[in-house]
Amino acid sequence: MLKKVLDDDVISKTVVLLVTNSCNIDCVYCYEHFKNAHYMQLDKMIEIADAELNADNEFERIGFNIMGGEPFLAFENIKKFTEYLCSKKWSKDWYISLSTNGTLVHEEIQEYMLRYIDKLVISLSYDGTNNMQDLNRSNSSSRVDLDFFANNFPYVKMTVSPFTLGSLADGIIFLQKKGFLVSANLALGIEWDYERSIQLLGKQLEKLIDFYIANPKYRPSSILDMGIETINPLKKDFNSYCGAGNKLVCYDWDGKKYPCHMFSPLSMSLEKATSSNNLVFNGKINRDMLNEECKSCPAIQVCPSCEGMNFEARDNVYANDKNYCKFVKVQVLANAAFRFRQYKLGQLDLTKDEEYRLLNNIKLLQQLSV
Repeated sequence: MLKKVLDDDVISKTVVLLVTNSCNIDCVYCYEHFKNAHYMQLDKMIEIADAELNADNEFERIGFNIMGGEPFLAFENIKKFTEYLCSKKWSKDWYISLSTNGTLVHEEIQEYMLRYIDKLVISLSYDGTNNMQDLNRSNSSSRVDLDFFANNFPYVKMTVSPFTLGSLADGIIFLQKKGFLVSANLALGIEWDYERSIQLLGKQLEKLIDFYIANPKYRPSSILDMGIETINPLKKDFNSYCGAGNKLVCYDWDGKKYPCHMFSPLSMSLEKATSSNNLVFNGKINRDMLNEECKSCPAIQVCPSCEGMNFEARDNVYANDKNYCKFVKVQVLANAAFRFRQYKLGQLDLTKDEEYRLLNNIKLLQQLSV
């Protein structure tokens, strides 16, 4: 299901439902600073689904992204919501996506996931080896059935903190050998020792590159699959990284709407979250919107910038954290080095045009300085 959702050309919209503002673990890097006991009622979930699936617009598919806190704290409502969607015929296609910490996924919840496997896109948040998981996520490794996810929903979101950066490569390799596809990123919005961490990140990415070169059967983690071949330096306008406020909207537990979950009162003050609804999003970024450093950066089209965090910290969705930019540059340079090694070893199946574009982009990205 996940591959179909990600790879086809259907015009899709992501609708985030914050079904709970509560969580049962306490991650060291959590960006949700305003957790509370609120839950979205089932009738509100159905009301939103009816409106989105019956809307007269260009979207052919609606992805309902069920989020929290930990979404499975609201399992009964999620189950009934799924049953409701399946009980009706809709003019638009739909699916449910959900990211979970996995600690509650046993027995009845596992049965639910398997029953509706064709309509669910579920990823596990798990931060590498069991020790890395315990360091980052409340000693929770023993409460997660890794084999169930690996066998049925083999998609992992791995977040790297200052406590686990030195094991980044080992963590990704551990999960991939278990059978997972791994989306990995460094934690945003927390304190980093950037001088030390930048050196450590580079060494970890080199180790991971060596693993992939020696084991080409593994699909590289997102941290080494940033899409540098898609960069077009002549483009002045390009798609925003996440589509917030355009192809992505968020409904909080009370039904109030925000550009994405990062703009909700779960992540920033209510006053600031409310003001975010005055922002204009059109899904495109023009270089003229950016500061001088970002405007001239050859990696800007693949920069995983978070508009919500930018707005929360700097009142500007396009104002990136300059220190975090250094991390991104290290990642981009590692991506370029990795792709070039793959190219030299004949591990890439490229047309002449694709080869020309890739080599030009690698040369372009070598201008980056950290």
